[in-house]
Amino acid sequence: MKRIAPPEVTEEEVDSAMAMWDSSSYAYAEALLVQQRQECLWFEDDEHLVQVRWTDKNGPIYNQAVIRRKDKEPIKDHWKVLQRIKSDIFGHWATAYEVYPPDAEVVDTANTYHLWVSRCKLFETYSKAEAKRLRGKEKGMEGQD
Repeated sequence: MKRIAPPEVTEEEVDSAMAMWDSSSYAYAEALLVQQRQECLWFEDDEHLVQVRWTDKNGPIYNQAVIRRKDKEPIKDHWKVLQRIKSDIFGHWATAYEVYPPDAEVVDTANTYHLWVSRCKLFETYSKAEAKRLRGKEKGMEGQD
């Protein structure tokens, strides 16, 4: 993944934003989209475009990565692709989360994928060895392999 300048806002995106925000002002919607793009970091490879929204230092402990294919098609085998993109941008040590909301709250209209990447070690995952040790301890088998 290489870092790029924010992409230009398209007419289609402005129209979509106007509908989503229930706005009748094209200029206002376009200005908001341009401002949002300037406040993010952007990355790309041959197939994907990634927008990283950095949160305020006093805000949530996550950064959001919004990922889509350049041709706007679904990402096939998306777990492997998102894992690679997460590691390329945030590092192999980073932990990221993909959220699956209640059915009534699902929004799935744009072939856009979201990862929330932890900015602290509070939610650090266990290594396989540590997980095995903890499972053994739970079963009263600590020290037995």
